[in-house]
Amino acid sequence: MLIPIVAGAILGLAFNFDTYRLQPTYIFDPEAVKSNLQIIPKAFTQSQYRLIQSSSDSTDLLDIDGDLSLKAKKGDIELSGYGKYMMKTINRQNSVEMLITVYHETQTETFPSYSKLRTDWQSKPPKNVGTHYIRSITYGGQLMISYILKANKDEYMEDIKAAVTANLAISGSLDANVTGRLEKLSEEVSDKSTVAISAYATTGIFNLPSDLKACLELVNQYPELVKKEGGGKGAPLKIDIVELSTLSRNYSAYLKNAALEGMLNDATNKFDDLRVSWDAYRDWENNHSWDPKWDDDVDSYQVRLKKAKDAMTRAISNLDATKGLEQFDEAFKVYGEHGLNIPNRYARELKNLTYNVEGKPFFWFPYTLAVSSYVHWGRLNCSLPSPEPLYVGYAGTSPVGFGNGGNIECLPANKPDLVPKKVGSTVLSEINGLLYELPDKKSGQTVCAFCKLENATVAYAISGRTDCPEEMKLEYSGYLMTSRDAGTGSSFICLDANPDDKIPADHKRLSDGSTASLSPVWTICPDCDEDENQKYVSCVVCSR
Repeated sequence: MLIPIVAGAILGLAFNFDTYRLQPTYIFDPEAVKSNLQIIPKAFTQSQYRLIQSSSDSTDLLDIDGDLSLKAKKGDIELSGYGKYMMKTINRQNSVEMLITVYHETQTETFPSYSKLRTDWQSKPPKNVGTHYIRSITYGGQLMISYILKANKDEYMEDIKAAVTANLAISGSLDANVTGRLEKLSEEVSDKSTVAISAYATTGIFNLPSDLKACLELVNQYPELVKKEGGGKGAPLKIDIVELSTLSRNYSAYLKNAALEGMLNDATNKFDDLRVSWDAYRDWENNHSWDPKWDDDVDSYQVRLKKAKDAMTRAISNLDATKGLEQFDEAFKVYGEHGLNIPNRYARELKNLTYNVEGKPFFWFPYTLAVSSYVHWGRLNCSLPSPEPLYVGYAGTSPVGFGNGGNIECLPANKPDLVPKKVGSTVLSEINGLLYELPDKKSGQTVCAFCKLENATVAYAISGRTDCPEEMKLEYSGYLMTSRDAGTGSSFICLDANPDDKIPADHKRLSDGSTASLSPVWTICPDCDEDENQKYVSCVVCSR
């Protein structure tokens, strides 16, 4: 099991996963480990970014399990640079965060399992020894840059989110194309937002970047900064731990409950809501005075917030990753008392309270339980602040010259559940992949994302527009497209103007010689002015 580094880690030393601490017991003889040491050179660097919509997004990007993330946020365990970032509180109601990471490995040190075992630990009670031993240590470094756009006014948040959505996918590699879009985004929102930058690293000495250009320069320089530490190998980055049950029958297998992960993501987001709300409330309380008629409302909020925060803190302190889902029942119950158990509940209530007390206009879009959905044709992400897509896949329709349904389907990329072929007739319909070709001649396989829209009652495409009607939110814009050569008439879809052309790590080939192609629709209007005739039709997908 690979986990973030623990300060002082030594090969062959015991480790207690329950407390996430090293134990003062050698499982393998240190001299045997030293004489059998194996060094595996590595040259791996990965630069990525992700738009962080919730705290669980950052743990996914950093590849840290939910139980470790929660304990690090509470301060129960130390995760080097990771923990410092996770303990940071960010108010996501008035800001958009992009987390940039650079992960660089230089080498891994390990030893063979046939190395000499020590015997003294086997006679001790297991609780005094630990649960695992350290089999390998990977060296290098990881850099984390938190780039936050904070709205200067609440009413600017929708404009900032729209600009972010128009320029960036939810996540991806930090290549030249993304760098250019970042610079464009920075210019577009410069008058409506304030930039806040913080940086954390497991190793390497650098100055805190002051702007986007400095951030991107640090990303490129970081691997070389790592090589200046530890005699060229950097610092310990990750450790591989192995269960002691593989060496002795006196130890039970350490099996984490996989069913916990979804619940832990929910707990992470709720805990961050409580932490952010608590800090914001204390700051507001210390810097504002109010009419005594509001005392009961303010006191009621403070009591409920503290009660929920204390309950969540207790649940995290007692968290055991091998046990069941009931561990957070009480904390979740207290969190949702006297109101809806909705995302960012206490941050929403605090903003409502402070604006009422201060008599300020309230610009926040109200929360609703309504849910809608739409297909994002041509992209693998959903527009902010929507969650991750329910699934991503490929567009499909009838092959060339083969009559069947004329609509276009978004087919999941993962292997579908298919009914075995047991039919008595050879008269069948077929479905194939779908290509696209844009006005600029860019072409490729048509991908899609099925997106869930929270707090929205409707989502639909509007042809011939580049923006949405008043009081509607833009999900994406693009070209009106249809299949020019499918076997039957094809429906129209709105294809994103900047489509993705493949699903990472997916090598399916869903097209062949009979694959239909999407082409842009253009207008022919003989009675129109010359500058209005023969133009491509734009489209937008809007929600409300």
